[in-house]
Amino acid sequence: MDSLKSNESIMESKMKKFALLSVLLAFALPSFSKSGLAGKSVWGDCHSRDQMLVLGLYSEKKRDETEQNFNKIGYLLSKFNYLIDDYKGGGENSEFYNKLKSKYNKYDFVNFSYHNYTHRIMFHWGYDYRDPMGHNALEGAFFNSEKINLRKLTSEQKKVYKSFLKDIIQEQGRREKIMTGEVEKFFNVNNKFHHSIGSLIYYTHLLGDHMEHANSYTEEAVLSIPQIFSRIKSAVDDIPNESKSKKEREYFKKEWRELENSNKTGNALATRAMKVLQTTLPPILEKSFEDTFKKAGLTFVYK
Repeated sequence: MDSLKSNESIMESKMKKFALLSVLLAFALPSFSKSGLAGKSVWGDCHSRDQMLVLGLYSEKKRDETEQNFNKIGYLLSKFNYLIDDYKGGGENSEFYNKLKSKYNKYDFVNFSYHNYTHRIMFHWGYDYRDPMGHNALEGAFFNSEKINLRKLTSEQKKVYKSFLKDIIQEQGRREKIMTGEVEKFFNVNNKFHHSIGSLIYYTHLLGDHMEHANSYTEEAVLSIPQIFSRIKSAVDDIPNESKSKKEREYFKKEWRELENSNKTGNALATRAMKVLQTTLPPILEKSFEDTFKKAGLTFVYK
């Protein structure tokens, strides 16, 4: 087995600890929300909260039901966020990140680090999509330079860089397989539903990163907002039981078209998109999947 592949049982244990930490922090820390819709407290981290809002499972006015929802789905959301953020203590403590450094920094022309892109340099490209979108960012991080001309690389440099990309893409695939399996297991489904829900959870996380927009490097490392828009639209189109939510889907399409034609950019566009999702998606999900959510122990609380 490739030395870069983490032991899945160890990963499982770490993710359970991560999810538990989210629950504990939820009751210990004051509110913080990137979307500006929070009241005095939240359940889980900011990504989990945004994801629950998009799924119609979070309401400050229905605190008991929201807490029950988080107790049910919080682990699933934390697992997604854990795998997207390459978490093991985060940042420089990432196990996979350090394995890459150990494997490739032995070459005198490689000086791999997060550079200025932070942990978002990896796994922030999309759900069920293996090709890293931030090639320029990865190139800069790999050679520790923002000005790389791949056409001027030697054959050895190209070969080593290609191997580096392959390792990351394989790891992305492994993580996606875990996430897909968890959605199937949690909702007890195996159809287009799991892909739609998994996509919405994943892209809500990426949209939240654009909302935070810590620095200009975020836009270079994370899947672009227009591409996120396209993937979200496809995920909504793939939601089964279209006849049950025809009116709601038309409203979503109208709002989404306005977003796609908006003059807003960056943080402002991502923030507006998050609000549109939190307003338009819950009614679609409730009408299409009410029984599926109910069987999973979840209650829609967005109204």
